[in-house]
This record gives sequence, C-alpha cells and structure tokens, in this order.
Amino acid sequence: MATINSRVNNKGKTVWYARVRIKGTPSVMKSFPLKRMAEEWANKIETKIKLGEYDDKQEATKHTLAELIDYYSEYVLPNKGKNSSVYINKGQKVPHLLQVWKDLIGNYLLSRINVKTIRDTINKIAEIPTPHNKAKTKSTLNHYIAALSALYTYAVKELQWIDKNPVANIKKFPQPKGVVRYLTNEEREALFENAKRSENQYLYPIILLALTTGARKNEILTLQWKDVDLDKSQATLEDTKNGERRTLPLYGKICDMLKDMKEKTQSKYLFPNRKGNVPINLDKSWYKALNQSNIENFRFHDLRHTCASYLAMNGASASEIADVLGHKSLQMVKRYAHLSNEHKKSVVANMVDNFINIDNKDL
Repeated sequence: MATINSRVNNKGKTVWYARVRIKGTPSVMKSFPLKRMAEEWANKIETKIKLGEYDDKQEATKHTLAELIDYYSEYVLPNKGKNSSVYINKGQKVPHLLQVWKDLIGNYLLSRINVKTIRDTINKIAEIPTPHNKAKTKSTLNHYIAALSALYTYAVKELQWIDKNPVANIKKFPQPKGVVRYLTNEEREALFENAKRSENQYLYPIILLALTTGARKNEILTLQWKDVDLDKSQATLEDTKNGERRTLPLYGKICDMLKDMKEKTQSKYLFPNRKGNVPINLDKSWYKALNQSNIENFRFHDLRHTCASYLAMNGASASEIADVLGHKSLQMVKRYAHLSNEHKKSVVANMVDNFINIDNKDL
C-alpha cells in the first residue's frame, strides 16, 4: 500500500514523499517535487513488487542521509515522546542533533557515507561554537554519535535501506567520571535572590520547582495546567525521558506561587512566552542570574543534581532518590552515596563535639 506525504524543505519548497510498503517486503520511499510524480512512482513500484520484479538491493544508492532523517523524524520520533529536543525550521521538526548531521552531510547518498566520512564530520561538529562560545564536551560529541547510530540502526533493521551500521565502528570519546555539582548554601541563597529580582517573572518559580522536585528543564517548561492538581499539591509528567509517568510533589511556597500564577494567565502552559503559545525561553535570564550570583561551572541540569544531593545529605536512601528523580535503576544515583556517608560522619562528629563530653582519645 502506498502513502503520499508532503513536507516543506529548508528552502521553503514543498517536497512530496512516496512510501510503498507491502506485507512481506521492506518499505520503499522516494521524494519528488510534485505530488503527481510521487503518485506515479508509487503505483509503478507497487506493481513491480507484487510481480516480483523489484530489485531492492540498491536502496543505499537511492536515498540520501537527509531523506532518512526526514523519514525518521516524521514516522518514528513522534512515537518516542514529546520531551526530545526539537529543532524547528520552517515547519520541519527534526531533533537538534540529527539536524546538525543533516546540515553537514545530508546531501550524501547512504552508500557514500563510511566510517571516515562520519569521523571527519564529527571533527567539524566539534568546531561548531556553542551558543555561549564554549567548546563542545566529549559527552556532547558522544550524544551526536549516539543519535546517528540510532538512526542507522533503524535504517538497517526496519527500512532495510542499508546492510550495516557504519557508526558501530566509531569509537566514542572517553569521558571522565561524572562530578556531582550542586549548590552550596551560599550559592543557593544568592541565586534565589537574583532570580527574584529577574525581569523574567517565571525564573524564580522554575528554579524552585527544579530544586524541589528534581525535574528536568524540558519537563518543567512543557508543563501544562491540565497536568497540575493544586488541591492534591502535585503535578504529573505524562511523558518523561524514560517513558514512564511520574508525579511531582508540590510543597509549600511553590504551590502558593502556582495558584497565584494560574489566576493571572490564559495560557495552557505554566511558564509561557509573551504570546502564551509556547514555553518561555529561559536561557538569557538564567545565565544572567548565575553571573550576578558569581556561580561558575553550573548548568540548569545541575539543579537536578542539587536536589538529589540534598536528599542524600538528609538521609534519603538510593531507592528513594531514584524514585524522586524517575530513574529506573539505582546505577545513576550511586554518585550521591558518598554525600550521604559524609553527611552521616559530620552529624556524628557534631554530636560528639557538642553533646558527648568525652576525650577524643577515647574514641
């Protein structure tokens, strides 16, 4: 059965995609400038497949990487959840990481992309400046590699456009063990004060929500009022990174702030832009508050680490921390174990020094 869809490319022109898929055979897709051409090709290919006359061994020579990315973005990613980072360009929705690959080598036929091509492109990606003119980390570059690998895996197993995944031969960059960066008491107080004075009225409640729930930035910014139950003091994340539903407890001041905000907005989002149609862009006000607070080497995601660190230092178990953060396993929360141990030692030491009148040599 053939399906015909249209999309607007980077030049603003409409491109028609014809996809033919018959049970028992791999799907076939091709793009055309006109709908009529797409329909004629689809009918022709469908007939050849039914008659057993279609040769599908050369699919890699017929499709470009851009076609694969567009197809993957159109038919696969929408089923993977709304919290993927999305790059919007003239109506096209392509994950940011894949958009960069598309920009650099999207016009290459799949048959012409090999290990060397991918390595050379990774080097080019590494040279692209970040929004704040910082060098890309090895972890970030590994994310680019992983995104391309997932794309190729789909092309091999589902579309059968290629025989093997060339990214499998790309060695990822070695990464140092993650260092937990969390706010000290002084940093937290300074950040709160500057966030309250920010021109962005949502900065303080967003930071407070991130710090008290451990929710990710995108999870918070895409929250809608339908997801919030102020009577029960909770918000529900229907679509999270790990694909599971998660409830965020809303305690104390944050709940009062949200009640006040709800009375003053007509947007479906908790934290909308000025037009109210999309979530607010937080970057400018966030970095300004960090600079005013003299906080260095700190990302918004580190608020999540701060939440987990505070939980550990207040005696929460690994399983409890995992439950709050929404981790499926305890592996990701092991990094906070030492904070719990150090805090226990400091509590005991404080007790000995202040309440138990014994000489240290007796310990």
